Amino acid sequence: SVTVSENRIESVKVTQHKEYRGIAWGLNTTPMERYPKLIVEYQTLNIPTVDGADLTCAAILDATGLPLIVQDASGYLGNPIPVAAQAALFERYGDRVLFKPEAPPRGANLSALRDATGGRAAIFEGTGGSTLMDSYPRGIRGTMPGADVPWALVALWEALETGDMRRAAEIHAPVGAMVSLMHNLDAFLAVFKLLLREQGIFKNTIIRPPLATRLDPETIREVMRLYADLRQICQ
Repeated sequence: SVTVSENRIESVKVTQHKEYRGIAWGLNTTPMERYPKLIVEYQTLNIPTVDGADLTCAAILDATGLPLIVQDASGYLGNPIPVAAQAALFERYGDRVLFKPEAPPRGANLSALRDATGGRAAIFEGTGGSTLMDSYPRGIRGTMPGADVPWALVALWEALETGDMRRAAEIHAPVGAMVSLMHNLDAFLAVFKLLLREQGIFKNTIIRPPLATRLDPETIREVMRLYADLRQICQ
């Protein structure tokens, strides 16, 4: 049974069902117990489902007093987390939830999440800094890059903070070109380890198989060219 007012779903009650406890969610609950509340929360029958990602986040937040960073890494792995699901987590848990949205289109999704949370949520740029020039004016709190060239992204962030857009663009160009070579997770790991070895942090670039991507000599030369340019710019 459903109770509605003029423009709002007020309540949903399941009067009878034969769903087994925990069979759909792997938890001590059933969809019939959970969905009525979600329908009211989202004000729609089109409830976002992300393979239990929202449930997992909620379970961690309920079980701990710790903050949680929700990373949507679907730009290179998995399915996107709907903005509505992320906003619902923020409305429920407030500042304990932080976000790193990387689902394309990244800029538009970042702005949508910002607007859905009234500009209150702490949102961080990802994608190795490759979208930082676009993300910064959208109100991000910072960036969460990999550890391959953090010194370059610190310089880029400082340029953006001081309004030096010419320097920011100069740094951003090789960063973006380098990240463009990381077209999947294996390519990311390969470039990442190559750069860390170059800086004396790793002793080798070994990645355990199976691998979908191996860097060919031409790609390695291009990565090192971009790295040298970035070093020179950031001196």
